[in-house]
Amino acid sequence: MEADEGRPRGVSGMAYLVDQFLRDHLGRPYRLILAAGLVVSIVGALNNLEKAFGSAQNVAEGVVIVIFQAALLLNQLAQVHEWRRERRARRKA
Repeated sequence: MEADEGRPRGVSGMAYLVDQFLRDHLGRPYRLILAAGLVVSIVGALNNLEKAFGSAQNVAEGVVIVIFQAALLLNQLAQVHEWRRERRARRKA
């Protein structure tokens, strides 16, 4: 496969294809599952953060993890918003 064919390549390309397949076939439930998973993960990280107050390094690592997971959740919610906007536009057309 040539790079200029516009088809995804490598691990990220495969991830894109699988994600696109799941979005196309599962739609909203797929996105809600991802968002719920991130929320559960954030809650777990916050619980671990309480236990990590023994050292400053553990606290810093925990804070970084929570920030990263919150950014992933924000991204997921933005994708749901985009999906809803596209769906409304298709209905109007």
